[in-house]
Amino acid sequence: MTDFDISLLPAPPRSEETKHLTYHQHASGDFITEIVPGTNHCGIDERRGHFKFCVDINYLDGALDSHGFLLDNLAFQEYFDSLGPISLSCEQLSQNACNYFLSQLGDRIRFVTSINVRVYPFGDVFVEVSES
Repeated sequence: MTDFDISLLPAPPRSEETKHLTYHQHASGDFITEIVPGTNHCGIDERRGHFKFCVDINYLDGALDSHGFLLDNLAFQEYFDSLGPISLSCEQLSQNACNYFLSQLGDRIRFVTSINVRVYPFGDVFVEVSES
């Protein structure tokens, strides 16, 4: 059996009626932030939290900006790295991130079909906020 690149295969012909272009943007990474002691916060440590995140956004055709981009791929890690000391639950962290990324799209928000933001406080435990 030989390996081949499926992207080299010609695309099947489509009529305008069946053509539905969509985009999917994914970002994941990790971040470290201070914890406000004595608060009901995300994570198990009372001083410093090491978290993972995962963001998925689905768009309809028309979502690209004038330069041909969706959201800047660097914006996801930058957002989570910029968080100051947290006193929020994982649910609130995920919801705030969801709202932030949507706000960065401006009027292109109308092309978003769904957004999912996960925050992992430890191990494979996560909280996910979805909007569609």
